[in-house]
Amino acid sequence: MSELAFSVVVATYDRREVLARTLRALLGQQGAPDFEIIVADDGSRDGTPEMAERLLAAGHVPHRISSAPNTGQAAARNRAMKLARAPVVLFLNDDTIPAPDLLQRHAEARARCSRGGEADDGLCVLGRARTAPSLPPGDIARLYEFDYRLIEGRDEVPYLFFWTCNLSVPREILLASGGFDTSYRALEDLELGWRLASKGLRIHYEPRALVDHEHPMDLRALCREMHVRGRMLRRYVDQHGMTPGLADYMDIGTEGGSWKRRLRQALERRLWNPATLAPVERLLSRPKPPTPLRQYLFFKLMHAFKLAGFTGRAVDSLPLPGD
Repeated sequence: MSELAFSVVVATYDRREVLARTLRALLGQQGAPDFEIIVADDGSRDGTPEMAERLLAAGHVPHRISSAPNTGQAAARNRAMKLARAPVVLFLNDDTIPAPDLLQRHAEARARCSRGGEADDGLCVLGRARTAPSLPPGDIARLYEFDYRLIEGRDEVPYLFFWTCNLSVPREILLASGGFDTSYRALEDLELGWRLASKGLRIHYEPRALVDHEHPMDLRALCREMHVRGRMLRRYVDQHGMTPGLADYMDIGTEGGSWKRRLRQALERRLWNPATLAPVERLLSRPKPPTPLRQYLFFKLMHAFKLAGFTGRAVDSLPLPGD
């Protein structure tokens, strides 16, 4: 076997069916350099480790299954990257189905963006994740998109886009940093990205390195998830301060920025309240295809719950869908 180029790390928890599709797509990679697959099982109870072992054992790719009690995605990924044998770790979510040329595209981008020597110690390649075409047109997941519009046409992007759903990272910089902070229940990739920014982090965006995000979503669960993200964002700001670009990226805080931005935020905090959010939730709960209006309302609803978590308000201070 040639020297491994990538260790593909997939953290998972009770997602047996979609994980199987992700692993089959990895086994079917075309034009890829040599790689291994590490499944970091976070205490699944649905037979995930056994399924993964059977499926991968029938393939031609070296693999390992790392199983431990449920402690969260950050801890699962930390375990896996310590097992990795390749110099580059490619993080995927268990529900991001790789295109047949995903690894080839990551390898090509890394070679194209290389500066050689220590300059490559922090070279990361960010691929693209799109909503899986297989999801129904009216699924709320079609409104929940990674906002790649912010970086379209750009080559290098800042730490804010350390999105670990499809990201290749040098193993040594991960180990030297201590890995993900396991006290975070969300945004652990943002936090790690900021710490790596001082260690030579460079993130190149390669939109041709594509995965399909196959994750049906529930509006009520998403609202709760956004509240957790807001709480973790507060933890991040308390720990690191308002790092460069964060306020605009997360649309938080009224300090700094133009008077127009401060005025807009002040008005929106009054506009998006329990009385106005309830009918928005009822509208979004109807399974209909995305439109610009639905996308806008969805964003405002998610932001309201994120802001509630960030400012210390309880999740039930806003109406939850279904109540």
